[in-house]
Amino acid sequence: MANKVSGGPKMATETTRSSSTSSVTPRAGWLSVTRRLLSFGTALASLAVVSACATDEPTPDTKSRGDLTVALPDPYTKRTFVFDTVILTRKDANGRVPGFDVDGKTSGEDDLDTCGKADAIAPDGTVGIDNQFAGLVPLIELAGLGALEGLVQSSIDNGSILLLLDLSDVQDWKNDPSVQVTLRAAAGTPLLGTDGLLLAGQTFSLSARSPELVIPGGRIEAGVLRTGNFDGRLPIQVFGVDYELDMRKAQVSATVLGDDRLENGLVGGGITLKSIEVLAAKAAEGEGDLDDLILSLIAGVGDLAKDEAGNCTQVSAALGFTAVPAFLYPGKTGQ
Repeated sequence: MANKVSGGPKMATETTRSSSTSSVTPRAGWLSVTRRLLSFGTALASLAVVSACATDEPTPDTKSRGDLTVALPDPYTKRTFVFDTVILTRKDANGRVPGFDVDGKTSGEDDLDTCGKADAIAPDGTVGIDNQFAGLVPLIELAGLGALEGLVQSSIDNGSILLLLDLSDVQDWKNDPSVQVTLRAAAGTPLLGTDGLLLAGQTFSLSARSPELVIPGGRIEAGVLRTGNFDGRLPIQVFGVDYELDMRKAQVSATVLGDDRLENGLVGGGITLKSIEVLAAKAAEGEGDLDDLILSLIAGVGDLAKDEAGNCTQVSAALGFTAVPAFLYPGKTGQ
C-alpha cells in the first residue's frame, strides 16, 4: 500500500485566494506578536512544499536533450515549473482528506505504531492516508493564523517562496516510466497576471539556498506525475526570518497538462516535531511565551516514526499546489 496518493484539490479554476494580510487587523500592541505567529505559520505551511538540502550532489542529467534557457520546438524533453499557488489541505464535509500513505499501511486508533492516530480516507475513497496536519488547520485558524494561506500566497507572489520542479528526460507527457524530477528554489521578483497569480514563462535566477534535490522514482502515469520517497530540508524566508523544515518520506504528485501546467498537486510526508520546535523558538524570539502557544498546538499530534520511548517524532502533512512553466538564467545565482 506504499506510495498511495489521492485527493489533490482542483485549484486551477477553483482556488480562491485566502484572506490576505490586509484582512487581519491586530489590536494595538499585538502587531509584532501577530507577525511572528504568521511568520511561523507560513514557514510551517511551506513544508512543503517540500523538502531538501540533500547532502549529496544531484545526479547529472546526461539524458536530457532540452535546454530550459532557450525556446525549443515540441516535444520538450525537459521543463521547469514554478509553484504559483499553495493551499492547506483540510477535511471536507465528509471528513475525508487528500494526502499520501506515508507509512505504507492503514492504521486505526488502536495502532501503537502511530500513537493511536487513525489514518484518513481520501475524497476518492483511498484508505490509509496520513495527513494529521489537516486536523490542525482549524486550531491554527483559532490561534490567530486565519490569514495563513493568504500570507503563503503573498510570499509566492513577492518572490520570497519560489519553488521549482524540474522534469527531465520526458519521452511522453501522458505515460513515461522514468522521469528525472529535481526540486529547486529560485530567486527574483515575479510578474503577476490579471488573476493576481504568477505569469507563466518567466525567467528566474537559481537561489543561492536552492536545495538541488533529485527526487527518486519519478514517472508519469496516465497524465499524473508521481515520485518515490525522499528526505530533506527546505530553506525558506518569511518576514526576513530564515527557517528550515525537515521532512521525511516525502512524495510529490500532480496532474500534468502536457508541458503547460501542473494541477491538482500534492506534496507531503512526515515533518519532524524537532524541526517544528526549532521553528517555534525562532518565531518566538523577543515575543515572550509565543513558543509555548505554538508548541501547545502540536502537542500530541505526532503519528509517525515512533521512538524507543514510545513517542511519535513526526507529524504527517500534505499541501496542495499548482505550477506554471518557468525558465532559469544559465549560471546565475540570486539571493
